[in-house]
Amino acid sequence: LYLAERLDSQTPSRLVGKNKDPNYTKGTFYLPKELYMKFKVTVMQSGQEMSALVEELIEDWLKQQEN
Repeated sequence: LYLAERLDSQTPSRLVGKNKDPNYTKGTFYLPKELYMKFKVTVMQSGQEMSALVEELIEDWLKQQEN
């Protein structure tokens, strides 16, 4: 059995892996290298995950678009 199949539905998706979680999809985009590196370093220093922060930023932006 795969690890994702053995873990119950209450397990946080980060333990299962977002690539195996059917609620997630991979998104690809281009950024200037300098911007990406600054973002990556700053996120790592903050102890956050890049995916989680991008998700939060997109959700906030979408809420602003609704207003």
